[in-house]
Amino acid sequence: MFDEQLITIKPELWEAIRQRAAAQDLSTEAWLKAQVAVEPAVGPNDPDEALLELVVKHFRDLSLSQAEQSALAEAMFRTLDSGERFEAGAVGMQRRRYRFHRRAGSLMIRIGQGAVELALPQAARLATWLHGDGQPQVRGDMAA
Repeated sequence: MFDEQLITIKPELWEAIRQRAAAQDLSTEAWLKAQVAVEPAVGPNDPDEALLELVVKHFRDLSLSQAEQSALAEAMFRTLDSGERFEAGAVGMQRRRYRFHRRAGSLMIRIGQGAVELALPQAARLATWLHGDGQPQVRGDMAA
């Protein structure tokens, strides 16, 4: 269904992933798969998934280069991992700058006066999609 892709993860982020998986009593692979579940079944009672679809559509419509997508993904991953605010951009034809900051249970994405708040699982899936231009398949223990 999906082509396998290898992704590189910085050692600090990999250690954080391992710790979170252990805290939930899951294998690293199972935890990662749960974070990047591929095609969500969006129903009328699932506003988090519907919002994620809208945000993905926003980024698709920008027709970003892979380098621009990776820069956004890196800022999102850093924010998700550390909780600190990060900025990425200028991206796209309009040279937009995105600011990311983490709140309890969500990631705030700001651009200009606008903002959207994604639940952490959806934010992690968005960052993964931006990083790899599609959903990666996770194989065993990935090299950090």
